[in-house]
Amino acid sequence: MVLSVSLIGCTDLLVEDPKGFTTTDTFFKTGADLNSATIAIYNALRGLEGQSNWTTLELASDMARADNREPNAGTYGPDRLDWDASTGRTGSYWTTMYSVISRANLVLAKGPAIQTPYTQTKTYNLAEAKFLRGYAYLWLTKVYDDVPLLLTPEEQANPRPTRTPVDQIHAAVVTDLIEAEADLPATWPSADQYGVPTQGRITKGAAQMALADLYLWRSSFQVTAQWDS
Repeated sequence: MVLSVSLIGCTDLLVEDPKGFTTTDTFFKTGADLNSATIAIYNALRGLEGQSNWTTLELASDMARADNREPNAGTYGPDRLDWDASTGRTGSYWTTMYSVISRANLVLAKGPAIQTPYTQTKTYNLAEAKFLRGYAYLWLTKVYDDVPLLLTPEEQANPRPTRTPVDQIHAAVVTDLIEAEADLPATWPSADQYGVPTQGRITKGAAQMALADLYLWRSSFQVTAQWDS
């Protein structure tokens, strides 16, 4: 009996209430938190700074080439149409875009329940997250074709997700971009309702551009008609 009491006491002592760091359960409480988390999605895109985001697809086309005189071996894969998620420049797409998707999924999962007097900024935040997730999947399919489609934090917990057919991914991208386009502003004021500068944030026109890009990417004599709308 004494041993049982002792074990119970030990168990209680091991239950921790973390105070020194923030989790997704403790962070998303206010509209300002949601706004900060949305801005953090943009921050993930910094992984594509430099030449990687445009040279990969250019090298895969007839517009550019790389040969053994090129000092950057990471350009060889795209030029030869032979790459994966660990190949030079293309590897940055994988890690960067799934970081964008992960952060966007958190905003879209936690954001709707947040109560805030700044409802307009909340609407914009959710639209920004939808755009950025759709944009990330659009670029992933350009580089890899079929990739895992993860739309919730729960799906992200799977360490070995299966690849999703590109048609299904593009359908999800269209949904994200159309919903984002409906709620995004045509222009932003110089600062949002929390006083955060808005330079570079997504607008309605950006969502329209991304939709046009997707429609052009998918167009062919066989399937163009389904994108006429």
